[in-house]
Amino acid sequence: MKLVRCNKCNHEYYICETADYKGYTISQPQCQQCGVTDYTVLDNDVKVKYNTEYECDLEIENADLKHSLLLFKEELDELIKTYIEPFLK
Repeated sequence: MKLVRCNKCNHEYYICETADYKGYTISQPQCQQCGVTDYTVLDNDVKVKYNTEYECDLEIENADLKHSLLLFKEELDELIKTYIEPFLK
């Protein structure tokens, strides 16, 4: 990643050229404020620290998934009773 500064409005933003080389269009070389593609590179190898405070609680996610599947099963059973069982009798 590169930290760059727009030469027109002096807005600082990041460009990720590695992702662009692999076919992903994540970064945009133009300034987000004025749209100019003329910039000055401030730091060529920026290391970004990600926020890792969020912890995934697997038990809560599993309980939510079980509840959603139970609701789906009940709705499916109701649809079967309403639309399919009358034709089978």
